Amino acid sequence: MMTRLEASTPALVLTFLLCLFLIPPCRADDNMAPDFAFAPPLLKEFQDVELDGDLAVIFAVGGLALYDLVEQELVGVYIPVETTVRTYRGAIGADFVYAGAREDLLLVIDISNPSEPQLATVRGAEGQSFEGMAINDGHLFAARHGDGLEILDLADPAAPATVAEIPTLIHSWDVAFQDDVVYVADGAGGLAVIDVTNPAAPLHLLSVPTAGSAVDVCVSNGLAMVALGSAGVDVFDISDPVNPQWLGNYNSSALAVSVEAVGDTLYLADWDDIEVIDLSFPASPHRIGFEIAPVRAMGLAARGNEVILADWISVRGYRFGPTFDGDLHLPFKKLAFEGVPPGSTEQLSFECINTGGGPLVVTQIQTFSETITVEPPTAFTVGPGQTHEVILNFTPELPGFDATFLRIDSDDPDESMRIFPVVAGNDPNSLELGEQAPDFTYFDLQGVSHSLSDHLGEVVVLAFFANL
Repeated sequence: MMTRLEASTPALVLTFLLCLFLIPPCRADDNMAPDFAFAPPLLKEFQDVELDGDLAVIFAVGGLALYDLVEQELVGVYIPVETTVRTYRGAIGADFVYAGAREDLLLVIDISNPSEPQLATVRGAEGQSFEGMAINDGHLFAARHGDGLEILDLADPAAPATVAEIPTLIHSWDVAFQDDVVYVADGAGGLAVIDVTNPAAPLHLLSVPTAGSAVDVCVSNGLAMVALGSAGVDVFDISDPVNPQWLGNYNSSALAVSVEAVGDTLYLADWDDIEVIDLSFPASPHRIGFEIAPVRAMGLAARGNEVILADWISVRGYRFGPTFDGDLHLPFKKLAFEGVPPGSTEQLSFECINTGGGPLVVTQIQTFSETITVEPPTAFTVGPGQTHEVILNFTPELPGFDATFLRIDSDDPDESMRIFPVVAGNDPNSLELGEQAPDFTYFDLQGVSHSLSDHLGEVVVLAFFANL
């Protein structure tokens, strides 16, 4: 072991020096300044954004919206009268948007008059999914989830015609181009590389394993960046498309779901936040900016230093670069006391962190409980890059469980009010690992009654969702 360590010492020293001198240290400044925010009417669950010049197309449940980035105003909304559609992702062509969703087919929407988008046609077999798409050289390349890749001729953009299919892929989520090669984020199949020099006769060259399930992909400067959910982002050198080389992985903080590159800068929608990543040294990608997402960072688009995010309940614009306002960062989702006997007091502290470039003024911190309170001061100022410790006190009057909300008001320009749950003690309705679940009855979407006891001896998975 000692011999191997001594032999590798020069390499270790070189790596250390590279990290020390070539990679800038992480800054406190989050480098993301808010620009605009809006929620298109009659739409919900905003999923993704695509750009065409100054026009942003927002994909959502219920239809899609068109937004002018210069005037920062809503241009038009497509909402079908006869049914509720889902558009999760898509691509923009000449006067047409191609939009799809899980099991909801391919919608071709005429936007030649942006103020009045109209449905031109619907394509696909019943129940077919259309995920990420891209347009290249007069053809639409559509990832169809479990049905592989479909290539459509756009000679008549209102009525695209299938010219080829590659049904042998695993779970196609998204596509990106470099020259005449299409790269597919193929779920468990990794990164698929397909030669489409002749779109009518595509050639699946190879598939490269990835560190996790590939759900999104983008290319820039001879690199392919693949979003992998909880496994972060893989970076590949694709200068030789028949021999992609894995360079490194960026371990994001949450769930990498959408990537967009501009030069050597990668923008990542990471479920909890937007992360900005420097690719100047692609073997060592590192974060140079971030912004906490109000709800869920689902999909994004970028041009220059502008980032447009679909965050489930709204659409938000940001500009990457030094920020001059205070920015409140709170490194938690919930606060919890262990619980103490009545009449005793337990303390819990947390930090308010200012990741902005200017002073942050916290105007009030409060709870809505007489037993869980904020210790003064409840208003204060935090300098750039500084932190302020806040102390909560829990003094129960009776034994048992207590819960409230913590509200923090500040002059953070895009998150002026933050609310978090606070719990104390053990919830009497909670279950410990290994305990038997209580029986209950529910109704499915068809109105049929079911009880947990109907499934004795079976493995039951419960998933809870809510729409805001």
